[in-house]
Amino acid sequence: MTLEEARAFVTHIHDQLGRWPGFYSGHTIKRALGTTVDPVLQNCWFWLAQYGPTPVVPPCWSTWTMWQYTDGGVGPMPHSVNGIGSCDRENYYGADAQLKGWWGK
Repeated sequence: MTLEEARAFVTHIHDQLGRWPGFYSGHTIKRALGTTVDPVLQNCWFWLAQYGPTPVVPPCWSTWTMWQYTDGGVGPMPHSVNGIGSCDRENYYGADAQLKGWWGK
């Protein structure tokens, strides 16, 4: 998806639902934006896909909301979930109660 397609998509979601969606990306958005802050995409909460010990957020966002730190093989531990095995793992930037409220639970 190009930056223009991404802007059109998130704007459509905002127009339909009245709120900005999450934006999931990693190195692709970092390369596409460089040091630029996008006036449309910055409205979205950011879900960073980066398998490494330290999250690096593009300047478009002040921080990550979700961080996918492993694909189950690469990235910091843990890589697995009991009863499931190796899988994608994420962190939420906030407290458990905030996450539950955010997801509507």
